[in-house]
Amino acid sequence: EQHDAELFAEQQAKSDADIFFIGGGGYTFPRYLEATLPDSRLVVAEIDPVVTEIAEEQLGLAPDTRIETASMDARAYMAWYGEAKSFDIIFGDAFNDYSVPFHLTTLEFDQLIAHMLRDDGLYLANIIDGRHGHFLRAFVHTLNQVFPYVQVIPNDRATWRTSVRSTFVIVGSKQPLDLS
Repeated sequence: EQHDAELFAEQQAKSDADIFFIGGGGYTFPRYLEATLPDSRLVVAEIDPVVTEIAEEQLGLAPDTRIETASMDARAYMAWYGEAKSFDIIFGDAFNDYSVPFHLTTLEFDQLIAHMLRDDGLYLANIIDGRHGHFLRAFVHTLNQVFPYVQVIPNDRATWRTSVRSTFVIVGSKQPLDLS
């Protein structure tokens, strides 16, 4: 934990973008941004160190990557190390099978995100819900209590209302959104 805090403090210099990832998964998007935005600061909070090991051993995450990985729960990382207005983008992509862990969907968590985002920053959360959209509506309702601008982007605009399970990207911002 001390090492993670030191890495966080060392990377405060301005870069192309400061991006925080809630969950590492296969590290696909962090690796893509590392390649396309070489001066960006990329921080991943991945609670399961085995996920990071697999990304390194099987999925091409380089040992000398510039991606900073904190092997801890994202909410704990944000509460302990999250500095005000320190990120341009925060990506929420953490799942337990088909659901987002509860503690990453609360008003308090959304307030942590708002605290860490710059005024023109974006929070993008990847969620999964069933055809009735109960979780989607609750997630958006909670996010709207912190962010005045929220948009929902379904993975398949044609079938999301009838699919048994659909994926959505929810975008929250303190500024008006132009998703065109």
